[in-house]
Amino acid sequence: MARHENVIGILHVGSPLPADVAEPALLMHRHLLSTLTADVLVKYTDLYRAESASKIPFNAVERKIAGLLARGLKATEIEQRLQISHSAFRDACRSINSKMGLHDIRLSIKSAKARGFIGSSYD
Repeated sequence: MARHENVIGILHVGSPLPADVAEPALLMHRHLLSTLTADVLVKYTDLYRAESASKIPFNAVERKIAGLLARGLKATEIEQRLQISHSAFRDACRSINSKMGLHDIRLSIKSAKARGFIGSSYD
C-alpha cells in the first residue's frame, strides 16, 4: 500500500492556495492535471503488473502462450507461431492451470489478466 500512497502524494505536492485563487487555477489547468493523473495511473498500473507477474513463475513458453491466449489466438495458431508441438502446448497449459490453481485454461487466463499477471511483456 505504500506505493499507492506515494502515487497519490505526487498529486498533492505544493502549498495550499486560498480558495479564490485555487479554484480558478484548477479550472484553468484541469486538462493538464487530468493528463498527469492518467499518466501516473498508467505508470502505476504497469509497475503493479510487472510486480504481480514476477510472483507467478511462468517460464518463457508459458508467458508467451498466456499472452497469445489472452489476445484470443487459438491453439493451432499459437503452436505454429511458437513452433511447438501440440503436446508441448498442452503441457504448458496444464502448467499454467496448476500455477493458477484452476483446471480450465480460459479461466486461468482470465484470472491471470484480472490479477495483472498478463501484460504487454507477455506478448
